[in-house]
Amino acid sequence: MENKKILIVDDSKSIRLMLNEYLLDGGHTNIKEIVSGEDVIKYFMDNKENNDNIKLILMDVVMSGMDGLETCQKLKEQEKSKDIPVIITTAQTDDEILTNAFKAGALDYIAKPIRKVELLARVNSAIKLKEEMDKRAKREKDLLEVTKELEKANKILRQISMLDGLTGIANRRSFDITLSEVLNRAFENKTDTGIIMIDIDYFKKYNDSYGHIAGDDCLKNVAQVIKSSLINASQTAARYGGEEFAVVSAETSLDEIIHLAKRIKNSVKKLNIEHKNSEVSDIVTLSIGVTLANSNNKINSSYWIEKADKALYKSKKAGRDKISVLK
Repeated sequence: MENKKILIVDDSKSIRLMLNEYLLDGGHTNIKEIVSGEDVIKYFMDNKENNDNIKLILMDVVMSGMDGLETCQKLKEQEKSKDIPVIITTAQTDDEILTNAFKAGALDYIAKPIRKVELLARVNSAIKLKEEMDKRAKREKDLLEVTKELEKANKILRQISMLDGLTGIANRRSFDITLSEVLNRAFENKTDTGIIMIDIDYFKKYNDSYGHIAGDDCLKNVAQVIKSSLINASQTAARYGGEEFAVVSAETSLDEIIHLAKRIKNSVKKLNIEHKNSEVSDIVTLSIGVTLANSNNKINSSYWIEKADKALYKSKKAGRDKISVLK
């Protein structure tokens, strides 16, 4: 029982010696004697070590200076000692004394004169209770750690579920959620929202000519250019599906969203990705549709996506490699 430390707090040397002897006879060898309430409070304040091995405090009620009841109450107010059981020793066993002792936080009491059999029985019971409490506290701590790790993992999974696996930018689900949130805020704040739909021109022919690996590389390069073209956190780019991308820009004007669309279009051209079977250019180009969702009416996001899609179709119908706007 070396690790099961017991503190004896008593200002009487003879009582300390007697308790020490009884505890040693009971197999408790890790014992510390403290002579006053003030000293045991100081012991916990100064002790830098882990107090988990302190399983019990045996303390007299009547001591010079701070008595046992006040000391017990102060121990229960300290973080380091609040969970350590306290058994008081007292010659006074009237109801008032015992009631005040339990109110102060004592677990049990031993009446004086102290009998060894009773002492050891109560000490062993208190230590067993403390160990069970420690095990439960550890289980709760471990469970809390596991819960935190699960929450962290779930957060990461939620973030991953919002990303497109190939390009690393937001996916369609993420875009739909973001657009809906942006439009709701826009209606409340009376601001406008820009929406851009983007399609890589003749991408099927690109895949047929250069293969799917090159096609994937093309999609990744275009996605990164679109993402890098955004200028602030109020703008979100997503892979909407296949070779189609989308951008939402909160609190913007029509001129600003058109300017962003032009920047995206020109930046992709600067990549100079060869596309020998394109019918509009010898490099990869984009067709783009733009619309501005005004805040006059709380219309759902699908309406504005459809409008931007119609603008994109207009660009394709006009010969591709163009930007079209539907107000």
